Amino acid sequence: MFCTKCGTKNDNGDEFCGECGAKLKETKTNQVQQIYTSQQVANEPMESLQPSNEGRNTPNVPSKRENKGLLIGVIAAVIVIATGIITMYLLLKTGTRIVTNSSSVVSIKEASFSTPEEAIKHFISSVSANDLYGALTVCAINENAQNYDAKAFINRIENISLNMPAPSQYKFYKAINQSYFLNQIVFQIRNFTYSFSESDAVKSVIGGSPYSTANDVTAADEFVKAVDPNNIKALTVVRIDKPYPEILNEAQAIKNFKIQAKVYGADDGTERVVLYKINGKYYKGGFTLYRYSKNWKIVYLNSVFAGMDISGAAIETTKEDYVNLLK
Repeated sequence: MFCTKCGTKNDNGDEFCGECGAKLKETKTNQVQQIYTSQQVANEPMESLQPSNEGRNTPNVPSKRENKGLLIGVIAAVIVIATGIITMYLLLKTGTRIVTNSSSVVSIKEASFSTPEEAIKHFISSVSANDLYGALTVCAINENAQNYDAKAFINRIENISLNMPAPSQYKFYKAINQSYFLNQIVFQIRNFTYSFSESDAVKSVIGGSPYSTANDVTAADEFVKAVDPNNIKALTVVRIDKPYPEILNEAQAIKNFKIQAKVYGADDGTERVVLYKINGKYYKGGFTLYRYSKNWKIVYLNSVFAGMDISGAAIETTKEDYVNLLK
């Protein structure tokens, strides 16, 4: 069952959404029709590391080893969040500059893209060239942080939680929101880059399951090699399309996109799916984009219409399977 507020897939029989807490309602059985009237309005930056909702409501007593892993994970998450906040504070202090260390200052230039396709092509070209900051020029980090309407968001999902951005009407929270949206998109970019690896370990963690390296002295080295970003330099875009175009173009879907986009100060929104090819294999991925005046920017690396989760990872597919998304 899909949540009609945030688009998250929940187990049949669940009364409340495990993602946003909204009360679940019975909808049409077709997956696309279940979610087309309400787009994804909230993605948790840290939650994107665990794309699956399965087992979220199942009690589980962790082992000592799992507790140790959890502690390490919590510490790592705190470090990541703290680093993001410090980074975005420096971003505010230095204009459009991001200070990555004491000797390196990288400027993120503003760029304009008149169509969703232009924005996506620029993004993919930048990521495949290992140009993170080029990719970030097409992401709606500052736009969302500056314009996020907390009241409209809460009224839309009928829920309040600590997972949502802070009210941007207060100057203090704008820097925090920049960190929120920056972390959100860079985690998705990381997962997107990982997802083209054929490593079992990478596939496991992308799927939301830890990969045990017990008694395997080569596992760490193999993992590091498997996620080398240079591995995706041969990535090519076969085509970019609207998912389920007849439904995407319906009046209700268009209305919902506009409502959702307005929460972040945008005028309109849409989704696209992409067919990739690398090393003789095909992959599919999704994008959610908002239009700010005449400029399209990427918000999420996923498509709710296409049934893709919020991890940002591309999914191995076939041409035939991809074409089914276009019917």
